[in-house]
Amino acid sequence: MHIPKTMKVESRELIHQFIEAFSFGAIISEQLEANHLPFLLQRSEGELGTLYGHFSRANQHLATQDGCTVMVILQGPHSYISPTWYVSSPAVPTWNYAAVHIHGEMKLLPAADTIKILDETVRAYEPELLNTGETLTDEYRDRLVKGVIGFKINITQMLGKQKLGQNRKPADQLGVVNGLTIQSNTDAISLLNYMKEVGIGLGETNS
Repeated sequence: MHIPKTMKVESRELIHQFIEAFSFGAIISEQLEANHLPFLLQRSEGELGTLYGHFSRANQHLATQDGCTVMVILQGPHSYISPTWYVSSPAVPTWNYAAVHIHGEMKLLPAADTIKILDETVRAYEPELLNTGETLTDEYRDRLVKGVIGFKINITQMLGKQKLGQNRKPADQLGVVNGLTIQSNTDAISLLNYMKEVGIGLGETNS
């Protein structure tokens, strides 16, 4: 991924936060096959952390990737940016976004570990299902695990990019903020909220 110096996310903590916030992504194998899955991060496991996930046993491609190098792409908020929002001219349309690329070695896991991953996935997104034990019973989960394979990815490299207009003049940045503010589509709203959260590309509103 091409990352200009001003757009590179240097902090491991910030990249970990991004992974946890935008945990659904694409895993790409050495054969350039892509699959879309949710991921769980264990920050303290390994030098850079470890990703966990699971896939259908019917996915014969991923089932052959034990010990192989893979890349995971996680996409954050993104939106079209109109050149009419800038004070400076001439200007061209662009697209602002945030993304993280992760490289590592994929290891397939036995059934006992796969059950743990399924539980942790549910706990991350809807823990009430584990508390009640009615909708998702242990018996049903144990039957389900026969049809899925758990995996982990030992992270060897993480690349984070935030293209949020921070290379523009403060007045242009403020114009983008104002332009995004009046948009009604969810992409623009999500991007603006993310910019405010990380404090980047806000122009004259920066503290």
